Amino acid sequence: MLWLLRTGCPWRDLPARFPKWRSVYTRWRRWVRAKLWARVLAALAADHDPETYAVDATYVRVHADGTRARGGYAAQAVGRSRGGLTSKIHLLTDALGNPVRFVITGGERNDVTQAPALLPPGTGAHVVCDRGYDADWWRERLLAAGHIPVVPGRRSRRVQPAYDEHLYRARHLVENCFARLKSARRLATRYEQTAASYAAFVALASSLLWLR
Repeated sequence: MLWLLRTGCPWRDLPARFPKWRSVYTRWRRWVRAKLWARVLAALAADHDPETYAVDATYVRVHADGTRARGGYAAQAVGRSRGGLTSKIHLLTDALGNPVRFVITGGERNDVTQAPALLPPGTGAHVVCDRGYDADWWRERLLAAGHIPVVPGRRSRRVQPAYDEHLYRARHLVENCFARLKSARRLATRYEQTAASYAAFVALASSLLWLR
């Protein structure tokens, strides 16, 4: 599984030194249905640093092999954007840049629409987001949860909201996390037909970051 994650190799092209590809694929699908790697990540992320969180999203190009699942594009988190067929990883990282939570959507989805699903646990944390998350309702949601929003306003705003510019520099933590995740070719390009299978690979890669 780790070799497949790193190389992005098609299942049927699994080298002879590994078990038969169908056996490996069947085991993987069992893990996906059991949400095994999502549970592993949740257990590891329970020990995260809650002082500061960063939220962001990144596009992932969908390979032609990843567009053949039943149910249509919307059902499998595939959407159309300027880059063509894409998916998007929405991610929450902790104060050390470790992945805590993520959501997979189609590439056309606006970043801030997925922010509630990434609402940080606990209270009293600084939550750093870029201008794409400049929405009054999102700030109010963070404040109601006991957090401190660090979100600059869009340039079109007449009255710019106040935010801690020094803490805003911590936004690079989530960007660095994306870079580490996308070093795995199976995440940098989506080959999986189902959103559940792709999300399981994201959870596996995120778990590895915690174990290093």
